Amino acid sequence: MNIANTVISHLPTHEKEYIVLGEPIIHNKNSISISQKQNINEIISEIIKKINQYTSEGYKSIAIIGKTQDECIMLYNKLKKLNNNINLIKSKDSEYNAGISIVPSYLAKGLEFDVVIISNANTNSYTNSSLDIKLLYVAITRAMNKLDIYYTGELTNLLL
Repeated sequence: MNIANTVISHLPTHEKEYIVLGEPIIHNKNSISISQKQNINEIISEIIKKINQYTSEGYKSIAIIGKTQDECIMLYNKLKKLNNNINLIKSKDSEYNAGISIVPSYLAKGLEFDVVIISNANTNSYTNSSLDIKLLYVAITRAMNKLDIYYTGELTNLLL
């Protein structure tokens, strides 16, 4: 929650009026990682490694959260070739039964996952707009145990 509270603190003052900052439930600092990669293929390679690691450690629900549906479809098409057990959540009506899911940030609200992997939290994806701040906040707060954040280029300043 500390990192989520950092993100939400970027909202304009008039939008923070009714915001109550959350308390952390992930207490292990090793449970959160932020890593820069050279390109999306490097990120996909890392995501596959993390999926294998986390499933072998017994985590039951893993979400790869992209900002947009287009990003999620691209991730799904690439990851599905490497792991057949990946689901794509495309709408609020999509069925979610734990396992490994790819979900756009705007559909993640209300869902919880053992592990969340944010696919690209760079400055192009998450700007200083109120909408981007809220989308990143929602994505971060879906993680119950582990949070991995990847980015290409420059890390969004919302996480700083």
